[in-house]
Order: sequence, then structure tokens, then C-alpha cells
Amino acid sequence: MDDYKTRMEKVVEQKTRSIKELPEEILEMFIEIPEEGLKYHDFMNNEGIAKPLIKEGDYVNIHRIIGNYGTNNGMMSFVTPDRKTYVGPLRSDAVEALKDAGYEEGLTVPLSAGRDEKLDDPEMEAKMQFLKIQRDEYMAKAQIEKFTQEVADIATAKGLAELPKEFYGVCQQITPKGLKTKRLGKESSKVKAFFDPLDKGFVNQRHPMKDYIGSYNYNGGTTVFVDMNGETWITPFHHDAAKFLEAAGYKRNINMPALMDNMDEFADEEISERYENLRANSKIREEEKSRFENLSPERHLEDFAKAVEYMENPDLEYSPNLGYRL
Repeated sequence: MDDYKTRMEKVVEQKTRSIKELPEEILEMFIEIPEEGLKYHDFMNNEGIAKPLIKEGDYVNIHRIIGNYGTNNGMMSFVTPDRKTYVGPLRSDAVEALKDAGYEEGLTVPLSAGRDEKLDDPEMEAKMQFLKIQRDEYMAKAQIEKFTQEVADIATAKGLAELPKEFYGVCQQITPKGLKTKRLGKESSKVKAFFDPLDKGFVNQRHPMKDYIGSYNYNGGTTVFVDMNGETWITPFHHDAAKFLEAAGYKRNINMPALMDNMDEFADEEISERYENLRANSKIREEEKSRFENLSPERHLEDFAKAVEYMENPDLEYSPNLGYRL
């Protein structure tokens, strides 16, 4: 037995010689399990103790514990060369740091049974929840960066140009969480953006709506488009919108849902008032179509700016010849 113990210690010594010291910021992402363990209870109120994966005097299979890490159910653990056990929320940057430091994969993960384990020690539980919030923020940021890069690649491939800010002024953004709508005075549904930057299914897969980026469509008094940032917008300006979108490299996609029609209104009063003003302005432009057909793009943008000014100043009165005036 002494020979086995000696062999194990030599194997571990050789293994840990190549393991680099982890940066302090990585260790701060985890909780060190003390020698006495961490008491916890799960959602069924079952009690347990998360113990260190190795303690002083252990030697059986220690070469598969020291210098190893494991992941399970959104949690991860690792054991350092000085035999300390760490546990915390799973993070891709931490996994990469462990790999770079020479750690090998394959280790039991305490507190990862997926039974909503809570630590009995209030201070430790508060720290674990804080670490989970940090992890979620990091993962969200990383996902948004991936989404932004892929959308940018698609926009570049399609040759999309930036749309004028004045044009965005006569549009309404549709958010990923959605905006409630109503029809005939009754709340009917919620319109959502075609893409959510936090949707992991978008990145590195053939998302069925990726072609919507740089595309537009119009139906029922609404023009919808997805811009070069992956954001979904609608506007009641039909012909004007098509001109600017086409000029920026956007193409019409007849399979793209228009999301709303003239029967729909936004449930939010502030958004609804703004959009109804846009509709009123769009209707005037349609009625006075001949006055606007030959306007230059610059003149159109000036008129859009006036439309936005009108929405912000309801006392302005519309004049086909002079634009908006007091």
C-alpha cells in the first residue's frame, strides 16, 4: 500500500509541475469548500453537506482529482495542486482559464444535482447568488457580442449601408420582449422583434429568419424591416420607406410578416400616440403624393425631421407648402 501511495504522489507531483497558477480573478469566481464542508438544503428540504473532493492524507486515485475540473448542470468545480476544492457557477471563460493552466477535464461537481441547492450559511449563499448573477451577466454579454458579430457579417455580405437617423425618426422599434397591441379598443396580442440578441439558437446555426436582416416588406399600411444591427422596425411610411431601404441595399422579402396593420394600435399610450401621429402624417403624404414624388432624398429627410418635430410639438399645424409651422 505504501508503494501505491508513493507512486500516486509521484504521478501527482509530475502532473502538477506543469499546472500554472490560476489568476486571482478566476479564483474569485468560485467558493472554496472548507474542510468541514458546506451544509445545504434543496427544494424538497433535504439536507446535505458538500465536502472537499480531497483531504489531507488521501492518496487513492488522487491523480484523477488534483489538477482536474468538472462541469454539470450549470455548475463547475476544480481541485488545485495545493488540494483546495472550488465550486461555483459554470463559466466558459473559467473553463478556458483552467484548460490554459493545464487542468484536465473529469471531476465530480458538488451542489450540481439540479435540485436548487441552497447553502445554509447566509453569507456563503449570498456569495453564491452573487457569483451566479455575475455569471449570467457575463454570459449575456458574450452572447450579445456573438450576435452582434454575426449580424455585422451578414450586413457586410449584403452590402448594407447605414440608414439616416431622420428615417429612424419616423419608425418604431419593436423590442425582443415585445409590445402589446390592441384592436378595436381591446388588447389583442403582442408583437415581438424577429431576433433576440440573447437567443443562443441564432449564433452558428441556420436560423430560419436570418435572411430577414437587410430585408423589408409592407402590408396593411405597415412597412417592416430588420436593420444592419439586427433590430426590427416598423413605419407607416410606405413608398418613402421603400426608397430609403432600397438605396441602403435592403431587398423586399414577401415572406416577411408585416407584424401590424391599420387595424392594430399599440396598447402603451405614449407609443400609441407617437405612432398614430406618424400614421396621420403618412396619410397626408399619400394624399399629397404628387407634391413629394420628385423630392430629393435630402428634402425627404428634412420632411421626416419635421414630422418628428410635429410629434414632439402637437401644437404645430401641417401645411403642404411650408411643412410644419406654429
